Amino acid sequence: MNALFPAGGVTYLGLWALQTKAGISLSAILLSYSLVALLSFGLLCHYWRRVSLPHHDAINLFEESLSTIPGPPLATLHFAIADDEASIKMEKTCAILAEAEKEEISIMAMGVKAMENDSSTEKNNCISSRTPKAQLTSGLYLLLMTWFSFYTAKNMFTMTTARDFLSRLGDDETNNLYLSIFTIMMPSSVLALPLVDLVVTKYGFQGGLHVVNFAAVVHGLTQLLFTDLRLQVIGFVAFSIFRSFLYGVSFSLLASFLSPNVTGKGAGLFSFAVGLCLIVNIPLSNEALRNSFFIPNLIYTVLVGPCILAVCILGVWIQKDKLAALRSIS
Repeated sequence: MNALFPAGGVTYLGLWALQTKAGISLSAILLSYSLVALLSFGLLCHYWRRVSLPHHDAINLFEESLSTIPGPPLATLHFAIADDEASIKMEKTCAILAEAEKEEISIMAMGVKAMENDSSTEKNNCISSRTPKAQLTSGLYLLLMTWFSFYTAKNMFTMTTARDFLSRLGDDETNNLYLSIFTIMMPSSVLALPLVDLVVTKYGFQGGLHVVNFAAVVHGLTQLLFTDLRLQVIGFVAFSIFRSFLYGVSFSLLASFLSPNVTGKGAGLFSFAVGLCLIVNIPLSNEALRNSFFIPNLIYTVLVGPCILAVCILGVWIQKDKLAALRSIS
């Protein structure tokens, strides 16, 4: 399902067909598309909030079990002393109840202490067992979000400037043949799904993330080194693999270490971080359109280096989280 995400590139073809075949203005198309997007995301947010997972509230269950104990609580215990024998019996009863109350307080104190110990050692537990806030501020999540945001910004820059980049290489003379090839290959990136499954199964999530790095390098070098439009097809193929692995692996990895009730929030914050990161594309696009694509493409290619290092760190943290999860089970 995650690998189907880049297939959404076919949306551009649909919007283009509406504009060219139906004669609808670009403003009307964008307005309609925005309204559909708001409706879709609104429904998603609404129904996501209605999703509930089985939850066992141990504290409330404990309090309910205490309330089922027969007999009045100590605070409301009233009795009349009729004779000495009855008085002795009542004193013994009160002593037993008082002792039980002390034991209950002791149990509650032990529970508070245990919670404090759990909080202090939370960082040593697997990520999914932590509080939602701790999960979303874990190093593994934040680094993955940064890595994902950078590559999504590269993805959006490539897609939105493809027309101008290929035009600089002479695609206008071919009647935009290579732009058509590039556009068709965007939704076809879903065909790389078997490869995603093979790599993740054999080499784990870290292997899948490294494929994204490798594909980004191939695509970036193709843009930097070659001006022949025929050779740009190599970059198109690499870019399609890049998109398929980027979304297919990232969101699958996210669900592997976050708890089910936090995964949706984590994916939402991914989108928010991407929105912030896309601001960088404004000056890069201006530079590309006014002067040359060399500097923006060089920046996105060189910054793959830190991304490779990030994946190496992510691999270590993924294994560490797996070991913590195994320890918690055993």
